[in-house]
Formats: sequence, structure tokens, C-alpha cells
Amino acid sequence: MNPTTIHAKNVNNTVFWPRDCLVEDIPDAENKRIIQTLEMNSEILDNIHDEFLKVVESGHIKVHSFFEARAITGIKGLDDKIVEDFSSKVGLSPKFESWESIDANHMEMARCTNKNDPKYIAIAGVIKHLIRSSMLSDHDARVQNGVSTSQVDSQTDSSQGETGVGRNTPCHKPHHYLPLSRNQRFTGRSTILDELKEKLFTQGESQKLAIVGLGGVGKTQVALQLAYWVKDNRPDYSVLWVSALGHSSFEQAYAEIARRFEIPIKPKDDAKEAVRRYFELDTVGKWLLIIDNADDMEVIFGPSDKPGGIYEYLPDSENGITVFTTRTREVAVAVAGSDMIELNEMNTEEAMEFFEKALFDKKLLRDKAAMETLLQELTFLPLAISQAAAYLNQTQTSIERYLKLLRNTEQDMVSLMTREFHDNTRYRGSKNAVASTWLVSFDQIRRSNRYAAQLLSFMSCIEWKAIPRSILPKLLREEEMEHAIGVLCGYNFLGRREEEDIFDMHRLVHVAIRVWIQEEKIRYETDSRVISHLASIFPGASKTNRSLWREYMPHAQHALHASQECQVEERFKLLYRVGCCLDKDQRFKEAIVALEEVCQWKRLHFLEEDLNGLRIEYGLARAYLYDGRIKEATRMLEHIVAIRNKTLEEHDKDRLCSQQELARAYLEDKRLDEGIPLIEHVVAMGQKTLPEDDRDRLISEYELARAYLEVERLDEAISLFEHIVAIGEKTLPEDDDEQIASINELAWAYVIQKQTTRAIALLEPVVVTRRRTLAEDDFRRLANEHNLAYAYLEDGRISEAIGMLEHVKAIRKKTRAADDEDLSRTQHILAQAYFRHNEIEKAISLGEHVVFIRRALDRHDQRRLDSEKKLGRYYFKAGRRKEAIELLEHVVAIEKELSSKNGERLESQRLLAKIYFKDERFGKAIALYEHIIDIKRKLDTHDRSRLVSEYRLADIYLLVGRIEEAIVLLEQVVAVDRELNMKDKNSLVPVNKLARVYFEAGRAKEAIVLCEHVIPVQKEVDMNDETRLVNEHNFIYAYFEYERIRETIVLLEHVVAVGKELVMSDRERIKSMRLLALAYTKTRLFGKAIPLLRHAVAIERELDWGTGTIGEGLREAQTVS
Repeated sequence: MNPTTIHAKNVNNTVFWPRDCLVEDIPDAENKRIIQTLEMNSEILDNIHDEFLKVVESGHIKVHSFFEARAITGIKGLDDKIVEDFSSKVGLSPKFESWESIDANHMEMARCTNKNDPKYIAIAGVIKHLIRSSMLSDHDARVQNGVSTSQVDSQTDSSQGETGVGRNTPCHKPHHYLPLSRNQRFTGRSTILDELKEKLFTQGESQKLAIVGLGGVGKTQVALQLAYWVKDNRPDYSVLWVSALGHSSFEQAYAEIARRFEIPIKPKDDAKEAVRRYFELDTVGKWLLIIDNADDMEVIFGPSDKPGGIYEYLPDSENGITVFTTRTREVAVAVAGSDMIELNEMNTEEAMEFFEKALFDKKLLRDKAAMETLLQELTFLPLAISQAAAYLNQTQTSIERYLKLLRNTEQDMVSLMTREFHDNTRYRGSKNAVASTWLVSFDQIRRSNRYAAQLLSFMSCIEWKAIPRSILPKLLREEEMEHAIGVLCGYNFLGRREEEDIFDMHRLVHVAIRVWIQEEKIRYETDSRVISHLASIFPGASKTNRSLWREYMPHAQHALHASQECQVEERFKLLYRVGCCLDKDQRFKEAIVALEEVCQWKRLHFLEEDLNGLRIEYGLARAYLYDGRIKEATRMLEHIVAIRNKTLEEHDKDRLCSQQELARAYLEDKRLDEGIPLIEHVVAMGQKTLPEDDRDRLISEYELARAYLEVERLDEAISLFEHIVAIGEKTLPEDDDEQIASINELAWAYVIQKQTTRAIALLEPVVVTRRRTLAEDDFRRLANEHNLAYAYLEDGRISEAIGMLEHVKAIRKKTRAADDEDLSRTQHILAQAYFRHNEIEKAISLGEHVVFIRRALDRHDQRRLDSEKKLGRYYFKAGRRKEAIELLEHVVAIEKELSSKNGERLESQRLLAKIYFKDERFGKAIALYEHIIDIKRKLDTHDRSRLVSEYRLADIYLLVGRIEEAIVLLEQVVAVDRELNMKDKNSLVPVNKLARVYFEAGRAKEAIVLCEHVIPVQKEVDMNDETRLVNEHNFIYAYFEYERIRETIVLLEHVVAVGKELVMSDRERIKSMRLLALAYTKTRLFGKAIPLLRHAVAIERELDWGTGTIGEGLREAQTVS
């Protein structure tokens, strides 16, 4: 048979219905006009439809329709429903129309042979059941909006037959109650939304689900997005939105739902109960209920003494899905068990896209770096981002300016975070400011768990991150403490780090709590409690407490900074302990700030001679001393020592400690004559009264050894350091800081004494220990690596020194400020290493950087002068003499104003004089060398550096023709060398110079006398040393002058023999051979002269120089022979 085509309204596909599927007793349609009338979009059909609707509504006729629930299967081309759900609906209001699906396909419903057909019987049974249950007539109570498909078992009514075709619940057109507007700026969150759809609609595994997260993280917006998605994509679902902020908002929402769904409520009925019962009916259809802001347990479940919260009125039906949004995990678990999804802050991409949508002035987005920084500061919290965007839109300020306000003072940040703004996706009248949004939660916590509220208040006064549990007040039993912490974690205000009793508070929540405390007018009371607690638990500055005080330090500092108006005694106790610990950690500037405040308070509360007050003053003086504020430290320590000398016994520990620190101050101030006797007195007292291994005694001996080192009493310094180190090896662990400090100083003394091998042997095990026990960026480990690198440098192991110094520099650049002195010291030494490695440009670049940084120091500071001096040396090596001279003239001028060691001053002057000489500024060079020599003669006749200066001055005298003065100086140098019994090649240089001057001045006899002294010394030094050959050449001419031919021959034979091994230049070798041949000829040793001259001629020919005088000498020797 030919198929008949049937068109269904609003269905795109054409359906081919086989003729043999039609009921036989329906005749073929003959009247084409009737068929045309029923065609889709027919005007006549539309008129009939409209008229029908008017008749039904005017007559209050109720219509109930049925449609297929299942698709056809097994027939090619028919794999879906023939009539879609909406095609079976007339289009009346819910008051007059209801509908339901039949659990059958279209063929089973439309093709029945007769009344005895089982399919007909089953469908008729469903309709009869509906009539019997009066569902059509009980419209007000049962038949309303919604759609639901629930099967009526064929055994429910015998009239249904045996086919199992069942009836589904009547369903009305879905209704939606969404009081919040669709958020057009919503972005991101695709992962969370996909997870919600999967759980609720795809897998259908959850009927109750909670979205839990921090206030402002976007729970409401995610739920709202879900609600609108269901409205758009699941037309069989009604969508309901209820606010659970309080009982009134809940009741208001339920009243509106009852009105919209036309749920009849009798005067004495509870509207909430009526709504609950209504949505539990199978007849209502499917629904999604969102309970927003389900944060308060008392609102949800009622108070503990009077149960009965809103939860009692939430419908529970297989047709329904309930989604809660809540800030607290406690509520989430109570309403949804484990079916919860945690919503966190946005990721970077989501936050940037959201911010871009919210911002009006898109030009602000050009500064990507500033935008990313702002989003980080706002912790990627959507509400905070919205607030910032609203502020920028209103004020037209820049992102950079907003960031400055955010980072300025706490007051500025609070002002920004509490500034309200309009947002039509949030509830009318709600607090939209990010700080305000949490105030309700704070109040809830205070009502439900006062211990948690106290912890919250406490944590608002300390640093928001890395909060150790041990710092929290011990308010109650352990179990209750754990519960209180759990409450704060449940609200997402607090996060526990994995496997640690360390917590982090959300940074913006931290600010909000301060706002809350301020509004509650309990700030002073809170600050006082926090300061008192911290003062009672903050550890003393003993090294055994170091890890603990480092853990507590940022929290104590934050609390002190935030509570400056709280001038209670405990504040100053805490400040004192904090200052002492900072001092121990070498954070001297911070220590000074704390201790100065304590000292100001002390002056108001202690007498000048009070011992406790002096202890505070002593702590500040120490910090000044270690921070390089020597004058201030000295003044304070002199005052303390004067009082303690009057009031304490000579051997009293406090008295000796203050004397020791005063001695250190004197030494740092170069007042050596006052410092050394004072520290020697302290050591003597300790040796009388304290055992050998007493810590205080060892510290004073350590300071004395450092003083001896300062004045170059190396043997005494080394002896003391060796003693201290030996005691420490017996009594202290290998990683003890004080023991390692002693080892460092001993190694330094060895380096100064040129015992670099011993220094390295000491330092290498220390570095191994430090690397095993300390973090890579620990200041102590870096200090030891720095010292070992310097020892390598002084030992000539320059590559190793550079490698280690570059590592130390890289770590310190990451962890220290650009002007940190430890970093500058490392860069200073590394520049020297580059210089010695002949990497002059690198040395200059780093040296210039150090000089630039140290320009912030006082112009008299020795560190600054030393770096300038070294840079001058680098410039000189690079040929930049003008820059070198300018820099060194500045250094020399400053050093003249100082009482610094003469060695340091004269070193600068020697270098400047040398550069003057190389730059041919002979007058300036002579004047400076004469000044240096005059100073040296007054200090030490036998000082080697003085001899070097005298030799160089003699050199300049020779250049300018002052021969006699040069000879006098050289004679003095040679005489001192002999007196010192110097026997090295350097000592022979002035002798050689003087011999040449004698010879050139016609005083050959005196030159020969010098030779008699030098030649034996040369043999002791090095038989093959090149310097010796140069010297011997000079003396050969003197011997020739006085016809001492045999001595000449001995010298020349040595020169010729050694010249082959030392790769002398060819010209020098030939010259020596010619002279030796001449000497042989003079003594008629022609047998030796002729072969030597022939060999020389062969070399000349090989080098293509011609034979010249050598050839003539050969011919002359042959003739004479």
C-alpha cells in the first residue's frame, strides 16, 4: 500500500505512517477540503481553535488530555514520539486544563481493533481510575501546574488489563518563581555547572544537594545560572526559588509560590504546610527547588530547645530536586549528607573574564599586569571583583590607584571593602559590600558557639596566614576546641593545612572581622586580650626557642601594629621579647623599632638606676651596635656601664656583659686603646670566676680574639680562637651557631696569615653540615658558603670561589632587599674574584653596582670606601685611569678625615700613587710616595710595604733623572732586605735594579760587590728561575768591565743552558751565546767558542736573520785560532 503522509504541528520532520497501521474502520478521507482545513498553519483551523478556547473558558469547562509517553521502536523511520507533549495541549490556563502521559507509544494508543483489544482495555482502565479518584473534579486541591510521569501498575485496577500500560501523574504547564534577574555577566564556572547537571539530571543520583562555599564566592549566582538553565532546557520542570536568610523571607517566598500556583489556602491553614503538601503530590509534576542562603542552623532546624525550622516545610518527593546554597559545612551535611559540591574562588582565567565583563572603561584592561595583581589581591573572589569593578566604574580611577588604596592603610582597605554598590542579581536591600556580607555569619557564630567567636576575634588581630594552633588561646577542653575550629572551617573562614596544625584565614574575611569588631565596639577589649595572651606565651630569646619564636613572630608583630592604642603593660612585655628575638635573628632594624618603643615607655615607669629598666636599655644598645649605629650604642652603653659599675659587684654577670658590649662598641669605632683593655678585663674576670667551658666566658674570649684580629695581633687571636673551638668541639653539637661563628673567625685569621689550606679544612665540613641541616636560603648557611668561597679565592681556587659566590648572590637576591649589606658583601667579593680571574668587565659592572648601593651609607663608612677603592683598581686595570684617579682621590681625601688604620689609608694612597706613575703624573706620584714612606718610617722600619714604596719611588726618581736620590733609596731597600735575611726572588729585584744603576753610573766595582751577594742567593731560590737569568745578564756586563772573565763564563754557561729549558726568546739566547763565545775567545778557548758561534749562525740562518756580527765573530775566532 502507498503510505499516507501526516504532518504534525511544530514538528520539522515529515512522518510516513504506513496505511496498514491505520484502524480499518476509518474510511479513506474523500473530502480534500476537510484535510486542507486541518493542515498546519491553516487560518480556518486557527479560528476554530480560538473559538474553542473561548467556549471552554466561558463555560468553565475543564479539559484533561492524554498523550504518549514512549517512542515507537522497531519500525524503520519511526524512532521517536509521533505527537510531542506540547502538541497534545490545548493552551488553556492551568485553571481549566490539565494533562498527563500514558505509558504507551502512539500505535498502542491509536490502533485498537475493538473494545476487547488489550491495549484499549489498559488505556480505558487508566481513564476509569482517574474518574474514580475524582482528580478531574478535585481541581483546586490536586490538579495544578507541573508534569510528572509515574506508572500506574496494571494490577492496580483489573480494568487496565494485562499489558502493563500505566497512567502517569497529571501534569500542568510548569510554572517558575525566580525573584532574581538572570545574570548577563555570569562567566566561567562551567566545571561546577556540568557537575550539577550530571548529578541532578543525567545520573539522577541526588535529590538533595548542597552548594557550600565562602560568602561572596558566587554560590547564589551558580544556583541562579542552574535555575535558568533548567527553565530553558527542561520544560517539564517547575523552578522555585526560596530565600532562607530568615523566617520572614522564607514565608514571603512560599506565599508567592502559593499565589502563582493557585494553591488554595483556608484561613486557618498554614501556608507553608499547604505548599509542602502540594509539591509532595504526584500530580504536580517535576520541580526544582532552590533554597538559597541556608546558612543559619536555627533558621533551618529551629533552636535546640524548640525544634521546628523551615526544613519541616520543604517538600520531599521523588519528582522533586532540592538544591541548597550555604556558607557552612554543618548545614550542608545536615540537609544533604555527602551530596555537596564545594565552590571555591574563581581561577585566573574566569576572574579576568568576569572582571572584563563588569568593567565599563575597557581601556583600563590594557594594563594586564595591574589587572592580574588586583585580582590576586581580591583573592579571585567574585563579590570582591564585582565591588572593585563598581568602584572603578563610578570613580573612573585607575586600577593602579585602586591597588594603592587597597595596600595603603587598614582604614583605606576597610573603606573599600565596606563600600556598598548596586547589583540587580542580588536581593534588594542586601549588603553587597564584600566585608559586610560576612557580618551575618559572624553573628550566627557568636550566637551558636561563643568559643568559635572568641577564636575568630583573636585571629582577626594576628596575621591571617600560617596560624599555628599552639598560638590560639586555650579556652576550653580539647574536644570543644576542635569543635570550635571545625565551626570556623565549616564556614570556610579558616582552612587547615594538610598534616599540620597550621591554619590560614581568608584574607578578606580577616579584614571583615576587624570591621565587625569595630562595629560591635569591642576592639579595645579584643586587642587587650590578644596582647595579654601573646605576652604570656611568646618565648624568650634563647636559641632553643628559635623555631617557635619564628613561627609566632609575624602574628605578634601584626597584633602589636594593629593595637597601638592599647597601651597596657603587657604590650611592652611583648614588644621587649619580640625585639630581643629579632635581634637574635639579625633583624636589627625591626628590633630597634620595637625596643625604642619599650624604652620610651620605660622612661615613664622606671627610675634611671632600676635594673629592669637598664636591661631594656641594654637590649636597645646592643641592637644599635649590631646595626652599625655605633655612636648611639656607645653613648647608651657608657651610661649603662657607669650605673652598673656603681651598683653591681665586679664579677656580676650583667655588669660584665655590658662592659663586654661597650668594648665591642669601642672596637667597632676604632677606639682600640679603650676597647682592648676593657675586653681583656672582662676575660680576666671570667677566667677567675667561671669554668673553662662556661658560655659567657667563651663569648668574652671570642670578642677578645676578634679584637686581637682587628689590630693584627694574629698569633694571640689564633691562639684564643683555637682554644674556643677546641672547647666547643667537646661540649657543643656540630651545627651550633656560636661554635660555627668561632670556626669562621679562626678560618678568617688563617686566611689573613696566608694559611688558606687550614682555613679551607675548617670551613668545608661546616658548609657540609649547614647544607644538610639548613634550608638553601637560611642566612647562616649562606654566610658559611660566603666565607668558604673567600678562602678559596685567597687560596687561588678562583673558579670554585666564583661558582660558590654566584650561588650565594643568586639566593640572596631572591630573599634580601637590594641594599642588604650581606648581599652587597657577596657582590663585593665576587667582583674581586672576577678581577682576579681577568674578567675585568664583570668586575667593573658588579663593582659599580656595589658602589651605587653603598652610596647610601655614610661617606666615612669603611665598607663604602673599600668598595670605591676596589672599583678604582678595576678601572685602572681596564685602562680607565681618569675614572680610577677621580675615585681614589675621593677615597684618599675621606680617609684623611678618619682615625682609620694607617694600613687601610696607605693602601689607597699607594694605589693612587701607582696610577699617577702609570699616567705619567710623576710629580703627584713622587709627592704621594714620599708621604707614604715618611709615615711608614715612623711606624716600622722593617715594614715590607714600605720597601715596595721606596723601590717604586726610586724607579720614578730614575725616570726624572734624580739618580743620586734613587741610589740612596735603593741602597736602603737592599740594606733592609739583608737585615731581614730575605731570600726570595722579590728581594733580588731591588738588588738587580741597584746593580744596573751602579753600572750605568760608572760604578761597576760596586755593581760587582752586589753580584757577589746575589748569585749565592739565586742558587738557593731557584736554579732555573727566569728572574735569575735577567739578574745574571746584568752582572755579566760588570764582570766584563773589570776583565773577570772566568766569573763571566760561569754565569753565561748557566744562562745558555737554562735558556733552552725556559724557552727564552731567540734573540736573548743568541745574545747570550755570542757573549759566551766572546769570553771563550778572550781566554783562548777557541775549541768552545767556534762550535758555539757556528750553532748561533745556524739559528740565525734558520730564522732568516742573516749572520751579521755572529758571522764576523766566527771568522775572527777561526782566524785567531
